[in-house]
Amino acid sequence: MTDGNCSQVNIDKEFVVLSCPTSSSSLSSDEADDLPEGSAAKKARREEETEQDEDREWGNVAAGIKEQVGKLLEFKRKDYENLLVEERKLEKMISDKKNLFLANELQIDQGVKEKDARVAQFKEEEITIKELLSSLEKRMETLQEEKERYVQEYQLEYCDAKDNQDELDKEWTSLYLKKNNIELKLNRFKEVSLAKDETRRILLRFIKEKEEDVECPVCLEEAAPPIYSCKEMHIICCSCREQVVTMGNRCPVCRVKYDKNKVRHRFAEKICEELRRMRKELADLE
Repeated sequence: MTDGNCSQVNIDKEFVVLSCPTSSSSLSSDEADDLPEGSAAKKARREEETEQDEDREWGNVAAGIKEQVGKLLEFKRKDYENLLVEERKLEKMISDKKNLFLANELQIDQGVKEKDARVAQFKEEEITIKELLSSLEKRMETLQEEKERYVQEYQLEYCDAKDNQDELDKEWTSLYLKKNNIELKLNRFKEVSLAKDETRRILLRFIKEKEEDVECPVCLEEAAPPIYSCKEMHIICCSCREQVVTMGNRCPVCRVKYDKNKVRHRFAEKICEELRRMRKELADLE
């Protein structure tokens, strides 16, 4: 039982006690009945006193009850005020909880929306990545096929180039021997002390022959290194070789198609070197 309930019980008990009539007034009435009739005035006075005592007693009871009721009302007012304070606290707590709940609910809704948006974005990225992977796989297959084709073509071209290189090496060796023979002959001409005119004539003849050997069939000019050739060893100068590529890529002499890899005519380049040397000797004779 709380303190408020205990106070309420005590006040109710006091209210009951004060409400009961006292025993003194009853005794006075009995004594007044026992008095002789000769004392009527005294009896009336006693009755009047008794009434006055009762009035005072009931006045005191009423005052006590009023005081107790005032205390009870004050107690109830304080309890009511405390209850109002508690009610306001509870209302504030309920409002705070409600606001917190709404904020959490809003945050949860926003988080759900963000999650849905991220999931949709991930799905789009997944689709894009799958399409990209599919495209890359197709590209890889195409590149693999091109690689195999290029390897086969390269092997064929390498075999052809190897055969051409062997033939060129043999031809170069033969031409180199001829060159040495020519040099020996020239040295012999010098040893027998030919006249300058005879030497000049011989040099001019050799120069003319070699100029014809290195004449480009396209521009009809003397080719200068680098000098290229077809499979049949027909020479062509560098600038004309580039022009022929855009005009059918065929040799202007035998009409054989040029290889993708440019083949150098080393012997013709050696002839150019000999021409330079013979022209220098011719200049020295003058």
